[in-house]
Amino acid sequence: MFPFYENTVIRFMIMERTPTIGSVITEVINMDDDKDLRAWADKFDGTKAKLKAAVNAVGNSPKDVESYLKKNSRK
Repeated sequence: MFPFYENTVIRFMIMERTPTIGSVITEVINMDDDKDLRAWADKFDGTKAKLKAAVNAVGNSPKDVESYLKKNSRK
């Protein structure tokens, strides 16, 4: 009945952990989308280069990339 409201609630519920591109919630890191790369790099407080290296190492799952970046930032 209120698609805008439902979308807003969904975005609000998970916006702390997932960047959004427009009104689309991304569940994977899209290496072909510069805006998506920038959003995820900002989310992980890193650079696009570090993000790309992490995705190349562990795949495009945000959870796996976050773990990889945390583990490798300690070195």
